[in-house]
Amino acid sequence: MNMKKLGKYCKIISGYAFKSNDLSEGTEIPVIKIGNISNGNDVIIDSSTQYVSSDFLSIDEKYHIKKGDVLISLTGSHINQPNSMVGRSCRNFSDTEFLLNQRAGKVIPNENADKNYLYYLLNTESFKYSICNRAYGAANQANVSPSDIENIKWNFPPLPTQQKIASILSAYDNLIQNYKKQIEALQTTASELYKEWFVRFRFPGWQNAKFENGIPEGWKVEKLFDVAKIIYGYPFNSDEFCDDSTLNPVVRIRDILDNHTDTYTSESCDEKYWINPNEMLIGMDGIFHMSLWTGERALQNQRTVRVTSKIKNLSNYYLYFSLYPQIKALEQMIVGTTVAHLGDKHLKKITILVPADKILKMSYEKLEPMMNRIYSLQQQITNLTQQRDLLLPRLMSGKLEIK
Repeated sequence: MNMKKLGKYCKIISGYAFKSNDLSEGTEIPVIKIGNISNGNDVIIDSSTQYVSSDFLSIDEKYHIKKGDVLISLTGSHINQPNSMVGRSCRNFSDTEFLLNQRAGKVIPNENADKNYLYYLLNTESFKYSICNRAYGAANQANVSPSDIENIKWNFPPLPTQQKIASILSAYDNLIQNYKKQIEALQTTASELYKEWFVRFRFPGWQNAKFENGIPEGWKVEKLFDVAKIIYGYPFNSDEFCDDSTLNPVVRIRDILDNHTDTYTSESCDEKYWINPNEMLIGMDGIFHMSLWTGERALQNQRTVRVTSKIKNLSNYYLYFSLYPQIKALEQMIVGTTVAHLGDKHLKKITILVPADKILKMSYEKLEPMMNRIYSLQQQITNLTQQRDLLLPRLMSGKLEIK
């Protein structure tokens, strides 16, 4: 057994201590904080990402994040807490250069280590638990030091074997990234089509269209409940939630964006609470997360709402684009004592612009295939992820021989 400390193979650093007034919602250089570090995926860049001036590119090179760099969260909730953050790691697949914030860690390999092997090592369950066992502080705000992680021992194989293992696992991840890029391209195309036809009103034949009250003649403004079926989630007993995947999967608000759940229950409920592919899910508390569901067949938990078209040729994708800006506007407007709550009274005020039959059918024929292709690609990503995750512990532990 070649049990050696991780620190013999790499150095882990914490990021640069940016001051709060250095950070903004600008568009120059993105700063990666612990919240931007996903669990075994790409760096997360979203509306919460903060930026600094390009002047900060002059800071030490070690705080720069480039394509392929491995990142790890040094602070966050403990592993036994929901959405554990401490010890989570990811790779940067982007060509964009980022800067690293304090308590977000970066893994710098030496000549004895393969960077991608180290990434997969950090994503094994055994290594995650070793990290969390060294974390200190409150369960919802645990911290781990770079030196404590570097002191964890592992049975490291020779560099050529590391590279072979990393190559096998990376083949899965590279294909997953390829599919994700295809999904992003389809989403961009669909979004631009919606904006061009239904926001700018440059739909086929728009030059000859007559407008009345600001919309094309023959188009209607309908109430959401008149064009879509609305289903609110079932009040499952959270005390019954577990990680036993042989039971019924349950989608909670936090699962909506990931299109995946790790929450299960032995409870049963009416068939109407099973989520169908490409139905829209909206979280009703806090941040009103939205997605067209591409995950596994699962049950819908309370405080989520499911929206699906009940009008011929009205695509769920069209509904999603129509609803998104309205839901996000409500998210900003609704102020509760501690958290925003979306309610039935808000949804009943929402209206949907329904085009004339000819344009509606044309949009359906454009949007529906793209939506279905995205669903198909997401299913392939799920299958590849499962296969990779089955291989990961066997390859890293040496149980599966590498020839």
